[in-house]
Amino acid sequence: MVDNTINLTKGHLVNKQKYQSGFAHHLIIIISIVVVVIGSLGYVYWKNFMQPKVTANNTTSVTKPDGTIVTTKLDADGKTITVTNAPDGTSTTAKPDGTVVVEKVNPDGAVIATETKSDGATTDTVIRQAVTAPETPNVSVTGNGATLVAIYSQFTISGAGAEGYEVFKSTNSSEYAFYNRIAASPAGSSVTMSANAYRGETCGYKVRAYKKDGEVYVYSGFSSPQTLTNSTSPLIATPTISIGGAGAEGDSYGMLLVMADTDDVSGFQMFRSTSGVDGEYTLLEQINDANEFSVTIPIGQTYYYKAKAFVTDGETTLYSDFSTVKSS
Repeated sequence: MVDNTINLTKGHLVNKQKYQSGFAHHLIIIISIVVVVIGSLGYVYWKNFMQPKVTANNTTSVTKPDGTIVTTKLDADGKTITVTNAPDGTSTTAKPDGTVVVEKVNPDGAVIATETKSDGATTDTVIRQAVTAPETPNVSVTGNGATLVAIYSQFTISGAGAEGYEVFKSTNSSEYAFYNRIAASPAGSSVTMSANAYRGETCGYKVRAYKKDGEVYVYSGFSSPQTLTNSTSPLIATPTISIGGAGAEGDSYGMLLVMADTDDVSGFQMFRSTSGVDGEYTLLEQINDANEFSVTIPIGQTYYYKAKAFVTDGETTLYSDFSTVKSS
């Protein structure tokens, strides 16, 4: 009896150990499967939701110091295309397959696209034909006149096919600078322009016609220069100051200063110094269309006065030399 009990107990323990071992093995398998599933789902989420999308609309542009603009964008397959636009209008496109396309504006206004394949083969294509340049304009003098400080001419400018005209001016008969742009409306019509030469000036004017090809200007040659010479001395007659009246006024002394009157000036500027004939002068007043100026001097004080005349024509003012100093 004793031996049988012992054997049953041992058998039960062996079976229990086998059951526990099998349960642990299955639990490990289940946990491994769960880990693999969670890991796979996590990767799918990271790949599809956490990573940035690649789309054909993503573009970035960088402007270099010389004005060149480099733009990078993606095609429908997510491959990079680089477009470089130079300040002279040249555009270079580098494609993913190694093809490079250069679009360039020729001097005559035509736009040519040169495509170079990765194997070196090239093809030229005319994207836009050149606009025919307008004729060199004709510039004629149709009127003359003069003001106090300038002489002027009215120019009539015409040129077949022109959309407008650019005027250039020179004051030294050699170097011309842009002066004005005048649109012709309608295209091909003539325009008029007034040009001045101030006292002592010699000015030259020349004109070229233009058409526009998009944002590009296509120009004609320059017209022959038109020259205006104003040989009148650039200085206005120097005024003289005289005393037109004086008298005591309490602790002060009053005096009327009179400048020599002339029809050729617009007015005078009066300056004063309290530190001598060669001292520092300040502007007291500008006298327009008059030649008299009243001053008040404290008794015992000496003031010094000088004046200059001026002529104004529009936005231009010319001045004379200073008069001789008059002291109180």
